[in-house]
Amino acid sequence: MFILVLINAVNCLAQENSDLYNHIDSLIQIELKYIPDSTTDQLPSYEWDSTIILIPNFSTFPANPFPLIILDGKKINMEELNRYKLRKIEYIHIYKKDDLKMRAIYGTSSKNGTVIIQSIKAKGDR
Repeated sequence: MFILVLINAVNCLAQENSDLYNHIDSLIQIELKYIPDSTTDQLPSYEWDSTIILIPNFSTFPANPFPLIILDGKKINMEELNRYKLRKIEYIHIYKKDDLKMRAIYGTSSKNGTVIIQSIKAKGDR
C-alpha cells in the first residue's frame, strides 16, 4: 500500500503542464516581466510597535500579487489552465502592469497585469 501511495505522489509531481499553461507562463514572464518570488500572493506581515502612536494601516492585499488571469470572463488561477489546450483558445490579450482600463474593471487585483483568454465556443453555445 505504501509503495502505491509513493508511486502516485511521484506521478503527480512529474505531471507535465498543458501547452496553454506553458504558453501563458512564458507570456507572463516575457510580456509582463513578472517573476514569482517568495512574496508572491503573500499578505504582508506586521509587527506592532508600541513606541509609535499611529493608527495602523493594515493591507489585506498581497505586496506582489500574481497577474490576474481571466478565462471566458471568470477569474482563474494558473493551475486551472492545465485543463485546457492551446488549440481550443480563440484569443489571448495581455494588459501591462497598472493598465488603467483593467484597473477600472478589475481593481487592484490587476496590479501586476491581466491576461484575458477566450476559448473557442461550441456552435451550440453561440
